[in-house]
Amino acid sequence: MSESAKVDPAALRRARAQLLSLADSASAAFDENHAAVREASEGWIGASKQALEPLVAHWSERDREMLAGLRDLAHHMPSVTSADTSTDDDSVESE
Repeated sequence: MSESAKVDPAALRRARAQLLSLADSASAAFDENHAAVREASEGWIGASKQALEPLVAHWSERDREMLAGLRDLAHHMPSVTSADTSTDDDSVESE
């Protein structure tokens, strides 16, 4: 049994735009959160401050990786659409 996948290019473009918008919103929220933690950490001393610094660095790196992954996914959505279109065109030609 063979079922063909249907891809709606307009829906993929909307999903791409939404994903990029969400990544931008998340980036702004992360930046705001990191700034608040840095500001709060100014009052920390000793071992607490030493423990917080690498943790904030770890969070920042994880946030960057996650956002890069989201943006990468969004930027590859158009290539999926064009690949599907070319596959559909090839299928029509072979029939």
